[in-house]
Amino acid sequence: MRWAAAYGVNVFLHHSTISGNSAGPTPMGGTAYSEGGGIAVTGTFAMYESTISNNQAYGVSGNLGFGAGVFARGNSVIAAYSSVSNNRGNSGLHLVLSASASVFIKGSTFSNNQKQGLQVANSGQFWLINSTVSDNGGFGIFDQQSNTGSTKIYNSTVAFNRYGAYLGRYGAAHVQSTIVSNSAVSDIVTNGSVTLGGANNLVTTSDAASFPAGFLIANLDPLLGPLQDNGGPTLTRMLSRGSPALGTGNNTGGTVSDQRGPLYPRTSGTNKSVDIGAVQFDTIFANGFEEM
Repeated sequence: MRWAAAYGVNVFLHHSTISGNSAGPTPMGGTAYSEGGGIAVTGTFAMYESTISNNQAYGVSGNLGFGAGVFARGNSVIAAYSSVSNNRGNSGLHLVLSASASVFIKGSTFSNNQKQGLQVANSGQFWLINSTVSDNGGFGIFDQQSNTGSTKIYNSTVAFNRYGAYLGRYGAAHVQSTIVSNSAVSDIVTNGSVTLGGANNLVTTSDAASFPAGFLIANLDPLLGPLQDNGGPTLTRMLSRGSPALGTGNNTGGTVSDQRGPLYPRTSGTNKSVDIGAVQFDTIFANGFEEM
């Protein structure tokens, strides 16, 4: 048995904040770790324009708890324009979902969590679109897909984590127009027989023996700015002038806007180009007054 700061079944957060909570193992013994420092959920979990921050999940003898911000076990998870940040434990958002479950995350930021920013144990569908995963002390994304699961990461930025993205041991991972860069150790990590596909990505380092043809645009420094308010409800990392990610992406996911929301078009400039990563550099000049 574990203790969580809050527990719910089929939870929907709307313009909400969960902050400053703590969860630990039961005082009478039991397991050596906890689940859900901010909130633990079974069933369906959804959050919109919400913040999960400064929570912790811990265990005995220095063990870290799982889901320091959120631990969700059940059917499906949906997150849009939300932040999971500065949580202390093994993972900021930890998902354990069934074969029929789906995870859909859009326009969100996972940052400055003690270990993993986002950890998924799932045999269903995992989508990460227009999102930033940055400055986490472990893996930015730790994806534990089974051989029946699939992962799709589109137009996102995974940067300045200790490790970038672990894309599973089995199943399929499809990555489009995404930056995975500036990790302390390695950016993309794969293990076993995961099938990797995608195009128009910028990955600086990897332990993968090789990528599929067309998977990479470049393995150069994307010249990302600091994690900060660049508009919209969440923090992002803006590309700098001269970045190799400018104008070299795609919009396979078909999104109208970038991570920051409807005021920031996914395509920009007179040629309607797409930048690699979560945000467009020159979207405020979408009428063509300034070109790269």
